[in-house]
Amino acid sequence: MAILTISITEDHMQLLRERAVRYSVRLEDLVRIGIEDIMSRPEKEFSEALQFVLHKNAEIYQRLA
Repeated sequence: MAILTISITEDHMQLLRERAVRYSVRLEDLVRIGIEDIMSRPEKEFSEALQFVLHKNAEIYQRLA
C-alpha cells in the first residue's frame, strides 16, 4: 500500500473530522472511502467533477502554489 500526504485547509480538516465522528469511522478510512468512490466512477463523470472542483477552487490553489 502506498502512502500519500496532502495539505488541506483547517476548515476542510475540521469537516473531515466531524464527518468521521458522525459516521463512526477513522478519519483515514473516511478519506480512503472517498478516494475509492471517485475511482469507481466512470471516467467522464470523474473528469466533469474534477473540472468543476478545479474551477471552483482555482483562487485557493493559486494562493497555495
